[in-house]
Amino acid sequence: MSPERMDAVDPPALAVLVVDRIRDAIMDGRLPPGSQLVQRDLAQQLGVSREPVKHALRVLEGEGLVEARPRRTSVVAEVSMKATWEIYEARSCLEPFIAAKVARYPDADRERLAAQLTELCEQADRTHDGVELAVLDRRFHTLLYEAADSELMLRFLRANWRDIERVMRRTSSTSWVSVSWREHREIIEAIRRGEVEEVSECSREHVVRAFEWIAESARADAAGPDATGPDATGPVT
Repeated sequence: MSPERMDAVDPPALAVLVVDRIRDAIMDGRLPPGSQLVQRDLAQQLGVSREPVKHALRVLEGEGLVEARPRRTSVVAEVSMKATWEIYEARSCLEPFIAAKVARYPDADRERLAAQLTELCEQADRTHDGVELAVLDRRFHTLLYEAADSELMLRFLRANWRDIERVMRRTSSTSWVSVSWREHREIIEAIRRGEVEEVSECSREHVVRAFEWIAESARADAAGPDATGPDATGPVT
């Protein structure tokens, strides 16, 4: 009796898997900014041919995660402080508006949103895993954007969150994590009470302080390992 045949691997599915694996390695810092991406080495690590790796690098270049260099080489793209500042400057305008908008909703809608956001805070309290905290942080801000019912603003968040998250992972700290989630709770309570001006100011200060922490962390990194700087593990925004 002949052995049962296995289903053939779907080439498109393999290509998607390779893209996901390399993207995940960039996002979680296993491939930090500036890392050279050698197709042969990546193919060997992933157990695939060079063709899906070549395709993956083109896809990730389109996403802004990979930068093509001369002589057909590629590196993990840097997230510049200028780009980071522009993203956070935009957020400091958008997020107070979004929070103020949802604070004007009827009591039942505000309470429903506050309950969803509070559950994320409680999940954050139960974990010290940096990856999970980053996911919860992204979900917190995404819920606010979704509640504001603005597709344009939601597209802005989705288009820029990868860069935000990469910066978070490089400059995050245990001390900032507690501050960040405390500020999240302050935003929730202001929404629950319908305090429009208060929640707008809390949201603006939250984004501004997050960028100040990022800038401080970047200065500490530039000064070298002997400099005193923020301690690392967990998300920033």
